[in-house]
Amino acid sequence: MRVVDLYSTMEPPTLLDIVYVRYFLTIVAIVLAQVAVLAVPDEIREEEVMACIVPMAGVTADATLAQRLFEWCMDKLAYFKAPGWILFVPSLPTTGTQKVQKTQIFPRGEDPRRRPGAVDLRARKKRR
Repeated sequence: MRVVDLYSTMEPPTLLDIVYVRYFLTIVAIVLAQVAVLAVPDEIREEEVMACIVPMAGVTADATLAQRLFEWCMDKLAYFKAPGWILFVPSLPTTGTQKVQKTQIFPRGEDPRRRPGAVDLRARKKRR
């Protein structure tokens, strides 16, 4: 399996990228082939974390898996660091050196939260 360096993008990584990608990468070998973590607009928090995930072959990408990943993050991270949105995608755009092109994941001006299959987990983000 090939792990993509998610820190090297054309745009500088945000604090959200740095904190979250490390934790997602620790479970990437179990059920995830690729992960990209983005900041998306949020009405309450200004920005919310969205994880765009390419599951491994044979893994069912559904709301149950999204909830399992969310719970895993909530166990490992402070509640505000866990992704509020999870979107399963068939693939992520990469460069010739296999680095994820975050700016190419969604067309400019599109709200990724409105994509079919985006799982909203914000209501489950509570202090423990």
